Amino acid sequence: GRRVLSAVRVGARRRVPAAHVVAGQRIPVGDGEQDSHLWRALHFYRLATYAYAVVLFLRVAGEYRNPVGAWAVLGAMGLWTGYLVRCRRRDTPVMVLDLAVSVAAVLSTAVLDDPDRIAAGAQTLPTIWASAVVLAWAVWRGWQAGLFAAVTIAVADVVEVGGGVSPTTSNNIVLLLLAGTVVGYNTSLFLSGRRDLARAVAIEAASRERERLAADIHDSVLQV
Repeated sequence: GRRVLSAVRVGARRRVPAAHVVAGQRIPVGDGEQDSHLWRALHFYRLATYAYAVVLFLRVAGEYRNPVGAWAVLGAMGLWTGYLVRCRRRDTPVMVLDLAVSVAAVLSTAVLDDPDRIAAGAQTLPTIWASAVVLAWAVWRGWQAGLFAAVTIAVADVVEVGGGVSPTTSNNIVLLLLAGTVVGYNTSLFLSGRRDLARAVAIEAASRERERLAADIHDSVLQV
């Protein structure tokens, strides 16, 4: 009788763990956070695109109307990039601020760059760095959020050129829309499959625990 009660107590205390290791990977049960691998790749993309923006500006700095102001904007972009990579916060205020910073960097081109260069279709000051926020929103909340961020950056691009859309600007807008939608959709599929796998592993673990508990109770009853 005591062994039966002991087995029941042990089984009641045991719960399905919050995460399981499958093929060497720790998979959380339930919805959980966005996959850390996706965010690490996005951090690398931010750093790479920021370095590209700086190198590209170095080549055309003499053609800017206000190169000092442009350096100030690039410095702010660098600080923000470093903060996101180091802090790794993904809550709503940070994501909204990320979008606002990217929009401001794009719009600053209209004030800092030469109007003739802008009319000729020159790239914005942040160049493809501004696309990082589109990918971030896509990973954060799926394709709808990625599309929203892409449209927001696209509107900033159109405002920056004064309403006239050059072939370069239109191509960039199309790429932003595609990136936000496709990356967001694929990310949603990936995370959905990941959650389904975690649920299946959790159900299997619970089933094995019930079988083990039933076997312990059966053995204890036979020994009474």
